[in-house]
Amino acid sequence: MRIAVLLLLGCLAVAPSTASADIYDVSGQFGGSYLCIGAASGGVRFDAATGKWIQAKFGTEDDKFVVAVKPSQVKQVPVFGIPTSAMQYGISVRPLGRPASDCSLKGIAKDIDLEGPTVSIFPSGRVQCTAALSDYDFNFSDLRFMLVYAVGFIDGKDDSKNTPYIEIGTCSRID
Repeated sequence: MRIAVLLLLGCLAVAPSTASADIYDVSGQFGGSYLCIGAASGGVRFDAATGKWIQAKFGTEDDKFVVAVKPSQVKQVPVFGIPTSAMQYGISVRPLGRPASDCSLKGIAKDIDLEGPTVSIFPSGRVQCTAALSDYDFNFSDLRFMLVYAVGFIDGKDDSKNTPYIEIGTCSRID
């Protein structure tokens, strides 16, 4: 593992201009609005009758949300300590009929400015972020998403208030 990291660092140090162009998108090409619709979902739920957590299949017929992706500006972000150009995007997720939530890097809002948190998107269209207690993995090139809601069970509360689940689905660009 150390050898692989050292080789990667060596490649970045030798050719930083070509390496940085390949790491993050700088074009802003993923800006726009996307309608995302759930296709399949499953997880666990607490069964009060047995007092146990059991597998569960959840319906996705009402799982629709709009993702707004707004290019902000190209900034230098560190990749293995090397400054790398990256378009910063503001991403918000708005389930239909509910308010929007800003999507930020998991755990922290790393880069917050007056317009809210921003994230970088890979040239492949992939980005991971967190909004409203859910972790999202978007691919804006292949128009797919995966959502993970990991609240419940681990907190030690055996009730049906929070049921961890994973959902997958597709997105369509709407502008």
